[in-house]
Amino acid sequence: MDDIIFAYTDEQAVEDGCLILFPHHKGWCCTRTVWDSLPEKDDVGKMKHLGALVVEASLVAARVFNADPNENLICSGRYVEESGYWLGRNSLGGVTIMKPEDY
Repeated sequence: MDDIIFAYTDEQAVEDGCLILFPHHKGWCCTRTVWDSLPEKDDVGKMKHLGALVVEASLVAARVFNADPNENLICSGRYVEESGYWLGRNSLGGVTIMKPEDY
């Protein structure tokens, strides 16, 4: 029997609604788990909340990912402890904000 290898791309995850793109931050997105956990009930409120998240997360991601180009996941440190979110490079040219259970 042949081994079947299947890759679920970030593009497919966006199309399926598993990843939510941030319209003003190229390549940045969050998982459906993060999106659904936000306290706002409407999409506009959730996008505003995520905008604030991205500002802080982008500073952390730039510092860590620029210091080590081989690093692909931030899953420890002060940002993670305070926010509860992990940050991972994605194939969209940005970063995905996720909860640990999304990984």
